[in-house]
Amino acid sequence: MANADHEATQAEPYVKPMDITGKVMRGWALVMPAGFKTDVALRGWVDRGVKFARSLPGK
Repeated sequence: MANADHEATQAEPYVKPMDITGKVMRGWALVMPAGFKTDVALRGWVDRGVKFARSLPGK
Protein backbone atom coordinates (compact mmCIF):
# COMPACT_ATOMS: atom_id res chain seq x y z
CA MET A 1 0.00 0.00 0.00
CA ALA A 2 1.51 3.29 -1.05
CA ASN A 3 2.04 5.92 1.62
CA ALA A 4 -0.82 8.11 0.32
CA ASP A 5 -3.14 5.08 0.22
CA HIS A 6 -2.16 4.17 3.78
CA GLU A 7 -2.88 7.67 5.07
CA ALA A 8 -6.21 7.86 3.24
CA THR A 9 -7.28 4.47 4.58
CA GLN A 10 -6.30 5.41 8.13
CA ALA A 11 -8.50 8.52 7.88
CA GLU A 12 -11.61 6.47 7.09
CA PRO A 13 -14.30 5.89 9.71
CA TYR A 14 -13.87 2.79 11.88
CA VAL A 15 -10.24 2.30 10.83
CA LYS A 16 -7.36 2.24 13.30
CA PRO A 17 -3.65 1.66 12.81
CA MET A 18 -2.62 -1.98 12.99
CA ASP A 19 -0.20 -2.38 15.90
CA ILE A 20 0.70 -5.91 16.92
CA THR A 21 4.44 -5.40 17.30
CA GLY A 22 4.57 -2.19 19.33
CA LYS A 23 4.75 -0.01 16.24
CA VAL A 24 2.29 0.86 13.49
CA MET A 25 2.44 -1.60 10.62
CA ARG A 26 2.38 0.57 7.49
CA GLY A 27 0.13 -0.74 4.77
CA TRP A 28 -2.11 -2.54 7.26
CA ALA A 29 -5.45 -1.35 8.60
CA LEU A 30 -7.54 -2.57 11.50
CA VAL A 31 -11.22 -2.16 10.64
CA MET A 32 -13.44 -2.06 13.70
CA PRO A 33 -16.61 -4.21 13.58
CA ALA A 34 -18.82 -1.17 12.98
CA GLY A 35 -16.89 -0.68 9.73
CA PHE A 36 -18.16 -3.94 8.25
CA LYS A 37 -21.57 -4.16 9.87
CA THR A 38 -23.38 -4.70 6.57
CA ASP A 39 -22.69 -7.23 3.83
CA VAL A 40 -22.01 -4.34 1.43
CA ALA A 41 -19.43 -2.79 3.76
CA LEU A 42 -17.73 -6.15 4.35
CA ARG A 43 -17.65 -6.87 0.62
CA GLY A 44 -16.01 -3.47 0.07
CA TRP A 45 -13.18 -4.25 2.48
CA VAL A 46 -12.71 -7.77 1.08
CA ASP A 47 -12.59 -6.41 -2.47
CA ARG A 48 -9.99 -3.82 -1.44
CA GLY A 49 -7.86 -6.51 0.19
CA VAL A 50 -8.06 -8.79 -2.83
CA LYS A 51 -7.20 -5.93 -5.18
CA PHE A 52 -4.17 -5.05 -3.07
CA ALA A 53 -3.01 -8.69 -2.82
CA ARG A 54 -3.27 -9.09 -6.59
CA SER A 55 -1.09 -6.01 -7.07
CA LEU A 56 1.82 -7.60 -5.20
CA PRO A 57 4.61 -9.36 -7.04
CA GLY A 58 4.43 -13.14 -7.11
CA LYS A 59 6.50 -15.18 -4.72
